[in-house]
Amino acid sequence: MEPNYEFNDKQNSELRHLYVTMRFVGATFVLVGTLLGLIILAQRIGVLDIVAQKVGVFGTHYHFGLIAIIFSVFLVITGVFLIKAARSFKKIVDTQGNDISLLMESIHALHLAFNIQSWMIIIGFFFLVISLIFLREISLF
Repeated sequence: MEPNYEFNDKQNSELRHLYVTMRFVGATFVLVGTLLGLIILAQRIGVLDIVAQKVGVFGTHYHFGLIAIIFSVFLVITGVFLIKAARSFKKIVDTQGNDISLLMESIHALHLAFNIQSWMIIIGFFFLVISLIFLREISLF
């Protein structure tokens, strides 16, 4: 039986840096997406208007709408998949004997994260084009 390949210390260090960075970016996306979603929810139920009145800010309107909701969901989903991919890379560093199979698992998780991002970008461009066509039809653009 052939022994499994094991990454050396320098390679493990690179993988460690990669998963720490991916985990940070993923957690940041989840946090910002969640906060944006909560702001949109607060705006929809009128909480922001009440706060604006209490602090003396009048005439301020918070119009985030559908685009902000989609962006919020995009950030959270992307963040979750980046964190999942980061965990897969962490396994490579933390375990021994299965580096190649774990690397392939990590690459698959990373591929899923970028595949979702690609589809969300395509969907976003689709809605942008539809919006521009609509604005042109009502003579606003």
